Amino acid sequence: MNFFSEKRRGIIVKSAAAVLSACMCLGLVPSPLCTVYAGEGDENGAGTSAMGRYVEQELETPDVWIYDIAVLPDGKLRLIGQAKSEGGSGSYELWDSADGGESWEKAAALPKEMNDKYFLNFKLDQDGGGAGVVFCSPEDGQDFAHEYYSFDAEGTTVQIPESADIDEIQMFCFGSQGELIGQGLGNSAFRISRESGEVEQTFAGPGGHTITIGVCGQELLMLGNSEVQRYDIATGEPLPYDESLNVQLFESGMDYSLTTASSVHIVFDYTDDGRMYYTSAEGIFAHVQGGTVVEQLVNGGMCSLSEPGTGLIGMAVSGNDFYVVCQKGEGTKLLKYRYSPDTPTVPEKEVRVYSLEENEEIRQAIVMYQNAHPDTQITYETGLSGGDGMTAADALRMLNTDIMAGGGPDILVLDGMPADSYIEKGVLADISGIRDTVQEAADPFKAMVSAWEKDGAVYAMPIRFKMPILAGDSELVGQAGDLVQLADLIASGADGAANGVIHPFNALLSDVYLYHVCAGAWRNEDGTINEEKLLEYMVQTKKIRDSQISLIDEQIVGISEELAAEQGSRMPDNLGVEGLDFLQGFKLSYGETGSIHEVNWISSVNRLMGNITFAPLSGQQSNVFVPCGILGISSMAADLESARSFVEFLFTDEAQTQFLGGGFPVSRSAFSAMLHKKEPGALGDLSTGTEDPETGERIIVDEYWMTQEEMDQLKKAVENLDTAADTDTVLMDAVLSQSGKCLNGECSPEEAVSAVMQTMNLYLAEQ
Repeated sequence: MNFFSEKRRGIIVKSAAAVLSACMCLGLVPSPLCTVYAGEGDENGAGTSAMGRYVEQELETPDVWIYDIAVLPDGKLRLIGQAKSEGGSGSYELWDSADGGESWEKAAALPKEMNDKYFLNFKLDQDGGGAGVVFCSPEDGQDFAHEYYSFDAEGTTVQIPESADIDEIQMFCFGSQGELIGQGLGNSAFRISRESGEVEQTFAGPGGHTITIGVCGQELLMLGNSEVQRYDIATGEPLPYDESLNVQLFESGMDYSLTTASSVHIVFDYTDDGRMYYTSAEGIFAHVQGGTVVEQLVNGGMCSLSEPGTGLIGMAVSGNDFYVVCQKGEGTKLLKYRYSPDTPTVPEKEVRVYSLEENEEIRQAIVMYQNAHPDTQITYETGLSGGDGMTAADALRMLNTDIMAGGGPDILVLDGMPADSYIEKGVLADISGIRDTVQEAADPFKAMVSAWEKDGAVYAMPIRFKMPILAGDSELVGQAGDLVQLADLIASGADGAANGVIHPFNALLSDVYLYHVCAGAWRNEDGTINEEKLLEYMVQTKKIRDSQISLIDEQIVGISEELAAEQGSRMPDNLGVEGLDFLQGFKLSYGETGSIHEVNWISSVNRLMGNITFAPLSGQQSNVFVPCGILGISSMAADLESARSFVEFLFTDEAQTQFLGGGFPVSRSAFSAMLHKKEPGALGDLSTGTEDPETGERIIVDEYWMTQEEMDQLKKAVENLDTAADTDTVLMDAVLSQSGKCLNGECSPEEAVSAVMQTMNLYLAEQ
């Protein structure tokens, strides 16, 4: 198997003649909507590359949350959005652009009484008016409800009466004759009168659940989990199954489910000549309904469409230009795609990146880098899909075979890989020059970017990290200096805690929670496993579990065992410290944090209770950080300069300040920006709650930013982190598969260690 072969994207047309024929069928020639891949060489056979592809531009927009975009009959663009307001709800406004989105003029606004209504979404019609769905907070003892409103091009708004014949409407779209179509809560859609609210036609969706709907002229498209159902809007009759469209949409396994109440993973538009267009993370596609070709016009992997966490809101086609509204983070943005005949169809440079598992920060950075470097294509492959039964050891064997054969990736994301073994075998190039550049430009935490320094050379650097953390009663936190002390402290039943010293999941999964602060201690200098240290880990984590088990509800034990069975031997991502544990009477909590918000919750609970603090968690090692996104460059990289350029980009503030849950940035400036997003002690944006264990009453906890003292405490703790956790996935799988059995009493600690040693000795012999 070749890890780095191109993934098939739907229907592939293999020859230039076939592509040209397909474009003619679509009516796309000589329009630049279709790129003909004629291969290398000009008409005289010279070695020139094919030119022409769509390029992305992020447009400046009014300071509003954008809900939709449309092209008006006069060719202007129109968008609807809610103005951002510090003092309350902003107005819902219509904005027009006569120059392709370069400048905007406010055209109208919905009435002021609409400002306080929470619109989930809007859809604009062909004349510049539209309709929207309002979420209504439930009255006491009642379920949630929706209201529906219609407005014209001047903003005049009326409520659409509700009909008893329909489910709750989730979103609207419009047919080419202005027909209002609503997607129901279940598996139906309805053509609705804007004046009376009466149902004029009902459409049954595909089997299962309708995810979203779209329109192509007088066709309604109802997209389900595995197929698209087509209907004639005027008659309500189903239309023939479109095989080519369904193959393109579903063959890749793309998930089109909702991302938020206002965004999805696919949006549709059409033009008057009958062409349907859709946008997804895979790109922008064109299709003639019932035709045999679906043409990819924009490669999503080379633009912002494939960025993790991106939710699509709407799209509009204007001539040969495409406009896509998407939700990203806490805002919306408008992207324009225009054909550039002078841009190479296929980028001149290619960098191949490989990781065992998907890393969203890497994925996002690839998109950002490619937007700034249109001459470079970065191909990202992962060894473990999670659905094919492949183990980490299997994936690494295949990767090693590729590397030894002179192929393999240019950049390795070494999370879960045997980095030290690769260094010894000369697989990784010296990147000390990049480290020096990064230190000068980004001022990273030195111990982290120097963790893989050997004999003056640097072979790997992480882009992010997590900190193992212990929180709780100030006096107790200070007594847990290592694994044995922590186990003794918990087993002693400190302060006579009636329901245990730690939360049930901390106790029942103590091997998982304490893995990263212990695993590095099991490595001897020659890379073999230290049996004595591994046995200590098995004994002490079992001691923690056994000391709390009598205090833990049997139902919690069952849930814990189910979670462990689902997780198998893999390390879960959600090991954060739960500050709410202390409101339930627990004295200590431990886990890993890579988010300012998680530490804020500890601070917020301290506001309520007092005497709550935190410190780096110590096990068999101290001052441990968990490296995330560990980058190494192959010593056999085909384009070393481009590989170095991308790695350097990952340490810039532009990349480091993007946060997708993968840990703290290693850049001090980015870490400080995250820490100081709000003033010390300021009210945050989140709230959560728990129950009082004695009264059962609900306790609401508002997030407050850390105090200055706590900020200084966190910064000092991070500065002192100097030991990289061992993240070798093969070792992790071997240990956790046996430690779980040990904790549950299926085997003794000695038997668990013996089984691990057998597995690891075989694995190490293959290295």
